[in-house]
Amino acid sequence: MTVLGDVAATAFGGAALAPSSRGFAPPSVSKRCSTSICYVFENCCNLLLQFAAIKILLSQAINSYVMCNYSPHKCYDQVFGTLNCKTKPYEVLEKRYDIPAAPCEKAAIIVILESPHIAEFDPVTKCGIGPCRGKTGLNIAKYFSSILMNNSVGLILDHEEYDIVIVNAVQYQCSLGEETKLYRDAMFLYYWEQSELREDFKKRFDFVRSKYSDSIVINCCTNGEHINLLTDHSGRLGYDLQSDKMYFDELGINIPFTSDLKSYEYSLKGCVSDEICNILHANEMLFLLEHPSSWGYEAVKPHLRKALRQCCRKIKSK
Repeated sequence: MTVLGDVAATAFGGAALAPSSRGFAPPSVSKRCSTSICYVFENCCNLLLQFAAIKILLSQAINSYVMCNYSPHKCYDQVFGTLNCKTKPYEVLEKRYDIPAAPCEKAAIIVILESPHIAEFDPVTKCGIGPCRGKTGLNIAKYFSSILMNNSVGLILDHEEYDIVIVNAVQYQCSLGEETKLYRDAMFLYYWEQSELREDFKKRFDFVRSKYSDSIVINCCTNGEHINLLTDHSGRLGYDLQSDKMYFDELGINIPFTSDLKSYEYSLKGCVSDEICNILHANEMLFLLEHPSSWGYEAVKPHLRKALRQCCRKIKSK
């Protein structure tokens, strides 16, 4: 076909030109329409396929990054808000801000939790955005005031206002962004066996107490579910960390899998209570309370109780 014929073919939707006595004749109208419709249809199909492929690639990229809930960052301690005791019923006013840098005349209720989970980290940057997000924070705002006001252990709140300060025993995400029953307990115990992590908690706990004129300490850590994973009492955790070594390697977590986790027989709440009791003075009381995420369930009746220092750590019952 000549160059002129090529141009003509393009003009008529790519259809072949039929020869005539005057050179090349354009195809019939019906044939041109049919060819044009096929051409448009084919292009639409190609565009749809390209769009679908891009959508799949974007979805995979988002799932591999955003939907991976693991964060290697710390979630720093924070003031959750204020407990207003001026009138009854008491009221929790959520207003988050940093722990005071200088000593103040205010009183504080220091709530201890074991570690941050998923809602405490930005889903894109993975940086910590503050403790007690999600259900835990909602329950503190909703139920904490009535639990304290109706306590049966003789706790008297003699200040008009208290800062509610949230302190995580371990600031790293022990759950690895997965269901808490999978990794949280094993990772917490692994971290807790490291003296520098316990020292870090003590320093942060002391720092908070030094900034307030008076403080009440409530351990709200969970007991943990690791007791269900025990296979024997030889000093090893029944949960096999080695089986997930590839997953830990992917996340950049280096665990010496040959080491024993000596804390296996203690509840997470008990491990933390043990450290707190070593810090508090003899006349200071540590209070225990169920984890806030469980408040509001019919089967759970959260109640404040005093910690018995001589048996803080051992798991006696769930």
